[in-house]
Amino acid sequence: MGMGELNNPHDKIFKQIVKNPAIAADLMRGLCPPDVIELLDLTSLQNDNNSYIDEELKEYYSDLVFDCPSVKAGAETVKISILLEHKSQKPDNEFLQLLRYMLNMWDFQRKNELTLRPIIPVILYHGSENWEAGRFKSKLPPLGPVLERYFPDFAYIMANLRDYSETELRDQIFVNSANRLLTILLKNFKNKAYLEAKTKELFALIQDYMNESGKDVFISLIVYFMACVDKDGKKIVEEIGTISPEGGAIAMTTYARLINEGIEQGIEQGIEQGRRQTALNLKAQGVALSIISKATGFSEEEIENLQ
Repeated sequence: MGMGELNNPHDKIFKQIVKNPAIAADLMRGLCPPDVIELLDLTSLQNDNNSYIDEELKEYYSDLVFDCPSVKAGAETVKISILLEHKSQKPDNEFLQLLRYMLNMWDFQRKNELTLRPIIPVILYHGSENWEAGRFKSKLPPLGPVLERYFPDFAYIMANLRDYSETELRDQIFVNSANRLLTILLKNFKNKAYLEAKTKELFALIQDYMNESGKDVFISLIVYFMACVDKDGKKIVEEIGTISPEGGAIAMTTYARLINEGIEQGIEQGIEQGRRQTALNLKAQGVALSIISKATGFSEEEIENLQ
């Protein structure tokens, strides 16, 4: 099917899967430093249900935010923000982006008369460029401890999927099978040949989701997989069916829905193109803009700007 046929597939799969607190907690246990994890009660993770991504940041990140009690600080709540990096490459100014993001969250808390909460930013990165996390202070000139105490300084957690082998992602660091497949797909989304050759093996990882209770997660992963590859959807469905008949039935229904949505989208695009061409033809013949507007639904200003 290919990436071009689904809008923002990385963003969608990230939000559809990781919004589940149990899945998010398992993802963090697998990818975050143990000394951080031991201070957090991830069993009590709760969705914030807000996004703090503004217009300037949305080109670079999607976020999922959770409230989490700390274990050794009087059970005070901290905010954990998992940010999926969109461009699959390290930005030059991630510290400024993160500072802007955290200020957005603190400003929201201030305006709503909420307690200001500490924020732990976790960047989920699946690009091929090297990206090692540092501290904000490292971006500023060294001026010694006296002056440097006036520098803003913070760290962030870099969850870089390129640092993990397929064996680690598949068998070692996650308990939840959805995270195993999700991270493998995110890491290899550009490697179509690999994904197409491993279809059956990969979907076998999530056989426990091939049922009524798990089908929402299963369907999300099917849709994302089909967006990553050019492989015939019927072939994908057939291979899933050899793992689980119930999974095959869900996959077939999902594939049929995607085909229908694609046909409907194509029809809508064709209608829009025809409407535009009609307006252009009438305009070229010198027909009054008011008449063209009634015939096509475009405003007179839109008709004037058509080329």
